Amino acid sequence: MSLLQRLFSASYLYALEPGPWGGLFPVYVALAVVFATGAGACFFLLKRRQRALSPLTRALLAAEGLVCATGLGFTVARFARLPVLSARVWPFAVLLSAGGVGAVYLLAHTRPGDMIGHQLRLLALRFDADEVPWPLAAQIALALVHLGGLGLLWSWYRRPWALALPSLAVLLLPQVIPQVVRRGRVRLYFYMEALTPLFIAYAAMLWYNLFSYVLGVDLTRYEWFPYPDPWSATFDVDAAVWAGVGYALLVQGKMAVVWLGWQKWALRILGASVLGLTMLWAGAEYLGHRTRGVTGSDPFCYAQMAVDLARTGSPLHRFPLAQTVREAGLPVWPAVHVGYHPPIDEQGTAATVWPVGGALPLAAGYLLLGEEGLYVTTPLMALLSLVALALLAVEVARHRPTGERWLTAGLAAFLLVTLPEQIDRVLVPMADATAQLLTTLTVLCALRARRGRPWLWGTLAGLAFGGAYWVRHTQLLLAVSLLLAAVLWSERQWRRGLAFLMPCAAAALVVALPDIIYRHAVFGSIFTPESPEAYLFGVEHVGHTALLMLDSALQRAEFGFVALFIGYGVYRLAREDGRGLAVLLTTVAAVLAIHLPYAPLRWRDLLSIAPLLALVAAYGVVALVRRAWALARSSSGGDWVAVAVAVLVLMALSVRTRPVLARLFAPHRASFGHLLAQQRRAFDELAALVPEDAVVGSTLNGGAVELYTGRAAVHPAPWTADEFVRFVHLMAAEGRAVYLLDDGVEMRPTLDAARERLRVSKVGELFLPYYLAGGDSRDRFVTLYLVQS
Repeated sequence: MSLLQRLFSASYLYALEPGPWGGLFPVYVALAVVFATGAGACFFLLKRRQRALSPLTRALLAAEGLVCATGLGFTVARFARLPVLSARVWPFAVLLSAGGVGAVYLLAHTRPGDMIGHQLRLLALRFDADEVPWPLAAQIALALVHLGGLGLLWSWYRRPWALALPSLAVLLLPQVIPQVVRRGRVRLYFYMEALTPLFIAYAAMLWYNLFSYVLGVDLTRYEWFPYPDPWSATFDVDAAVWAGVGYALLVQGKMAVVWLGWQKWALRILGASVLGLTMLWAGAEYLGHRTRGVTGSDPFCYAQMAVDLARTGSPLHRFPLAQTVREAGLPVWPAVHVGYHPPIDEQGTAATVWPVGGALPLAAGYLLLGEEGLYVTTPLMALLSLVALALLAVEVARHRPTGERWLTAGLAAFLLVTLPEQIDRVLVPMADATAQLLTTLTVLCALRARRGRPWLWGTLAGLAFGGAYWVRHTQLLLAVSLLLAAVLWSERQWRRGLAFLMPCAAAALVVALPDIIYRHAVFGSIFTPESPEAYLFGVEHVGHTALLMLDSALQRAEFGFVALFIGYGVYRLAREDGRGLAVLLTTVAAVLAIHLPYAPLRWRDLLSIAPLLALVAAYGVVALVRRAWALARSSSGGDWVAVAVAVLVLMALSVRTRPVLARLFAPHRASFGHLLAQQRRAFDELAALVPEDAVVGSTLNGGAVELYTGRAAVHPAPWTADEFVRFVHLMAAEGRAVYLLDDGVEMRPTLDAARERLRVSKVGELFLPYYLAGGDSRDRFVTLYLVQS
């Protein structure tokens, strides 16, 4: 027992760098031989006996071969001692997957009886109006089993067993409603076998209890592993419940559309339902958890630029205190907010280090809705980005039937909206959602141009491209995708290509012209970027940042659990629409090419291409389901493949998404720049405690201090102790009081110097973000001090 506990413990299975072999070297050699033999045998049979094999056998051999090849890759990674890929869990996961494919193969080559065949047809979504349910005795027995299983599930969640009966009734409602609509009466019996997918949840619960209570393994630590391993997914009871309930509703939904005679609309209804529910959830999440104020550097600067644009027509901001500090011989940096350049004139006028384009939608929101417009605009832009993605999905899948287009659009939107990084970056005033929207529209217009009116779609693509560039200068390389589209769509008729490219370039130039004028006027050259971080770009960073971005993208909550579908989507698109895929992949490659040389690159910086990844993943899901359904209709054992694919898709989506969807009903705060309503009110309290002509010192809350209280703010951390004391004396000579907010670790040296050489008295406490080293923050009460000379 102790050996099993150690073998399945999280610290053993999920060690990112396992270290010494510990006697397992022969085991890994054996695994390498098994995986290599399995992969070789599968691919040999596919190559040499392809015509003699049935489509079902070919599909299962291909799946088994890919699984074995993946397992061989992990064993080689263990021999090479590669971090993460050497974790001991991967062979377990591959063996589990290989066993699953093998089980499907064996089941698919058996002859099921009438009852099992009927069950499989239901689970494979091949229900028809003449399908006869199981006998009444079997229905009653199955209902009793479900009551027991649901009771156990409710007890798992520490709820009364009695909830099993009403929950069973609710789960059967999709069978009642169409019967009432069609016949005006309720049937005396149900297709209880339509609830068989709930056994996914029952099995996961029993599997969890076996390891947790019988073997004594701490399974809660499995979820700490950030990567998408199938082994831990089998213990995710919550995800299994979501998958089981979703599958059961999907089966009954198919039954309902058959009873109502809507078979040909089934996929359209499903796709529209997924898209509609996704939009509703996104609206509730984005707007419900939006920030109630703004602080930090990036979010504050975008908001301040928007306010200045709305009030003065200029994105520049004045810092009168900066000139006073300069004349006193003190460093000027602390007198401007973090995220602004030093003043360019004697009036203290300064520009931010970010492009102005990202503030334009915020300025429009501010003009229309006042302060609240600063906070709802970015979520609204994110919702528009979902609409643009849905339209792009329909365009990419235009060669497929209408139902598949709708389903691809709905799944793509669902995958995008449930990215944790996406959610965090649209709850505060930032440029990510706007850049994402305009990038998606650029690609959409470029693809749409191949179907005619190249001048119109070229103009629209240029407008979107120019806007994307204005919001994020790194989007300039979208020009590569537009140029490729012009070449591909010309089809050796260069005039057609020019009909797209020329209006595209002209429109983009018109949109980008204000930015060019702005940079020439403020920075002295149109080639000078706003950001001072040019020194952080270098080819030597590409490898490191590429690995970091791959690591971030493959997190289990991001694209990790749908990476398989991304790969399959690329494969299917390459066979069905190679030119369209070329434009999509070129867009991804272009954005990566300009970002990867940036040393401190973060995953959020690449959110503009996240819709394209979500789209390809959605296309892969739909194509895989289509392939499985085709096998179910054409092969005697194909229903088993359809069921396996359905379970795979639903479990992958549930394990990835369930924690994100649950956040809608819990308090949430984005990682940077987000303010709760109580924290926004704290600035009003600060305004009541501090005189109008006072100066408030803080860390990254300084911008919010000025924006919401009208008081001048400084960031004293860069000053030495002598310089800060001189500043306090300078303000005292002008009759201005100086206050300090102890709102971050950077404030400690300043406070220590003040306590040693000045008079410091406590004024009050305010609930605000407290900033740690590196920019992370914690919500806590921070102390406001009065500092006197």
